[in-house]
Amino acid sequence: MKKFNYFSSFFAALAVFFKIYKVMRENGLSFLMLTHIKEVDAEKKVKKIIAIFQEEAISRSAIKKEIRCCEYFYQEYFKRKVNLSSVKIPVQKPGMDRLYIMIPGISVEKIFSAESEHFTVDAVGSFSGLRDDRDAIREPYAWWGSDSSEPNSNYQGKSGKTIRESGVTAQTLKERLIQGFMYWDETRDFLDKRNTTLCAGTQNEAGEFPTVDFGSNAKGVCINWVKPGIAQPNSAPREIAC
Repeated sequence: MKKFNYFSSFFAALAVFFKIYKVMRENGLSFLMLTHIKEVDAEKKVKKIIAIFQEEAISRSAIKKEIRCCEYFYQEYFKRKVNLSSVKIPVQKPGMDRLYIMIPGISVEKIFSAESEHFTVDAVGSFSGLRDDRDAIREPYAWWGSDSSEPNSNYQGKSGKTIRESGVTAQTLKERLIQGFMYWDETRDFLDKRNTTLCAGTQNEAGEFPTVDFGSNAKGVCINWVKPGIAQPNSAPREIAC
C-alpha cells in the first residue's frame, strides 16, 4: 500500500511539473526566472522576474518578426510557402544583428533566376559541384549575420586559404546571395559597392572561392572566383553564427 502511495504521489507530482512546464513554454518563460524565488525580498524578486520576462519577450518578438520576413521572402520570390516557426535559432553573437534562414530546394541557379527578374546578375564560371560548409539539404537552418552593406572583418585582405585555416565561420555563396537579395528587397539597393565578399564557406571543384560584389559591369550582383592562396586587398569574409 505504501508502495502504491509512493508511486501515486510521484506520478501526480510529475503531472503537475509537466503542466507547469507546458504553461511556461506557451508563455515564453524560462527556468532562469525560477532561480529568483530563493530571494527573501519579494519586491526585488518580482522586479527581476519581470525584467527577465521582458528581455526574453522582446528577444522572442524580434526573432518572430525576422522569421516572418524570411517566410514572406521565399513566398514572394520563390513561390515557396514555408512555415519556419520551428527552426532552431543559434546563439547570437555581438555585431550579428540579423537572422537569416536557408531552406531546402533553393539552388544557386534558382537564386540567379529569381534575381535576374529584378536586376542584373553577372555570374562567371560553373556552379555545379560546389562544396558548401553548410546546406539546407533536408531541413531549414538559421544563421546570424551583420546587416552591414559592406563586409566588416578582421580578415580583410586575407586569402581564402588563410581564412579557412583561421577557423572563421564564413558565409557560403548561397548565404551571401540570399542576404543580398533580402537586402535589395528591403532597400532596393545592393551590398558590397565598395568592397567584395569572399565566400570562404564555399569552394568549387578546383578549390577556388567565389567572390560577390556590386560589379562595375553588372551593377547588381557580380560573381567571380579567386584561387585559394590569392589575397585581394578589398575582399573580406562575412562572418556568421550558426
